[in-house]
Amino acid sequence: STIQASDRIALVVGNNDYPAEGKLPALKNCVADARLIAATLKQQLGFKVIVVENGSRAEMETAMGQFEVSLHRGDTAVAYFVGHGIEFEHENYLLGCNARLERRSLIGGEAIKAVTLIATMLQGGAAHAFVFLDCCREKPDASWATRGLRGAGLAEMNIQGDLIVAFAAAPGSAAHDQPLVSEAGAQPSHSPFAQALAKYLPSGQKHTDLLQSVRTEVAKL
Repeated sequence: STIQASDRIALVVGNNDYPAEGKLPALKNCVADARLIAATLKQQLGFKVIVVENGSRAEMETAMGQFEVSLHRGDTAVAYFVGHGIEFEHENYLLGCNARLERRSLIGGEAIKAVTLIATMLQGGAAHAFVFLDCCREKPDASWATRGLRGAGLAEMNIQGDLIVAFAAAPGSAAHDQPLVSEAGAQPSHSPFAQALAKYLPSGQKHTDLLQSVRTEVAKL
């Protein structure tokens, strides 16, 4: 598969602002990364893009509903999430900006399961689906989750369907989230993964070549 099709729909989520009273640090460049990927998809590849910035779990769910109904059979779909993600009880969760991670019982109201996002794409009829998880995966302290949490990374996912799932780092390891700095040395710019993805998404490469190019680029940054 390549990211080339007559009908292209994307969902892009960038979450920076996690609650100060919660167990996750706020992030700096996720919204900027999301804007970069959204602009690349829209301007260079002609995607219709649904964008969520600093979205709560409920806002992410609403956007997923819009995403699903926008898709038609045969479309190409891309989903990009950048923010905090965790693995808990062998499930990958993408955390909304209302996430405090104070109690295990509340995770369903604070996060979207990655498999739910993927199911949305396939149920919407996408012929080709690409999922990019650019997660800054901090590990909550042990008092929050004494079981189910597997280090600092997201779990491997086994999913049936015509789709590609790409992590910013290998499953089970943490994403490299060191922001780049402009030549002027002023403000952080974009994460290495976002910058590499924006560079190679328009290339027309098949997915295996695209992902290898992104990995090679990230290693240089």
